[in-house]
Amino acid sequence: MTQRESDSMGEFTAKGLVEYCKQALGWKTVYMWGGLMKTVTQAFIDYKKKQYPKYYSEARVKQLQTKIGNYYGCDCVGLIKSYLFGGVNSPKYKSKWDTNTRGMYSVSKTKGTIETLPEIPGLILYMKGHVGVYIGNGECIECTLGKYGDGVVKTKVAGRGWTHWLQLPWLDYNDGVETVCGCDCPCCKEKCKKPRNILKVWVKRVKLKGD
Repeated sequence: MTQRESDSMGEFTAKGLVEYCKQALGWKTVYMWGGLMKTVTQAFIDYKKKQYPKYYSEARVKQLQTKIGNYYGCDCVGLIKSYLFGGVNSPKYKSKWDTNTRGMYSVSKTKGTIETLPEIPGLILYMKGHVGVYIGNGECIECTLGKYGDGVVKTKVAGRGWTHWLQLPWLDYNDGVETVCGCDCPCCKEKCKKPRNILKVWVKRVKLKGD
């Protein structure tokens, strides 16, 4: 399976995160609380069960054992962090990025309520205890367990329960930003590269559509 390769500028980008998540859709994945896109092994299951016994019931462990050797184990925030950590099996792990869903929300300085979601692929979608990656056109890629699937899946943003969106400070959101709003505003005609201008225009359009 393809692991995430470094971007040409040596930076993490919103575009890179989206492409990584799209790749993950084609992998065999299973939801594992605390997982970082690592190969499922008995040792990995035992380790996570010891760490988080609440989320590893006897029945769940038996399910996971059927995935040994053929699947990657991951949770919602682990999908995002695995991109930052170098991809499958996290060969470039860094503790400074190892945070939970609330930590991602708290560290972000650019965020808003879901009603004001800008059309910027690579934004993080947030609800209490869960995150996903916005890929554009009203769609999200997330790692989940339940009615929407078991592992990495693509879902619709509408009706999913997301409450907020946010930018991760570790990602570059400037790549291709002039094309994100798709409207006829002056800033887009001039290929303005100021996300703030485009964001204001898009938010206004969303509110009008929601009336």
